[in-house]
Amino acid sequence: MYCDQGNNISGPCWAKRIHSLFDHLGCSDYRTNFDVNVNYYPMLKQRLCDQYMYIQEWNACINNLPKLSMFCKFKNTFE
Repeated sequence: MYCDQGNNISGPCWAKRIHSLFDHLGCSDYRTNFDVNVNYYPMLKQRLCDQYMYIQEWNACINNLPKLSMFCKFKNTFE
């Protein structure tokens, strides 16, 4: 079902969003080398938590440094 949805080029779908999320988290190898005997949920959950904490820390750092006050006016999101 995932493969059928991922190969569908008629617009956005849930499989493409999952594909994009895995790529964004640096977990592309989970998709390509999938093993049914491995529970990927804890690894993905930890990766999401780590990324969320990193973004929070990044945000706090740039907002607390006077040198970056101009930077914060133009870029206030982590991308």
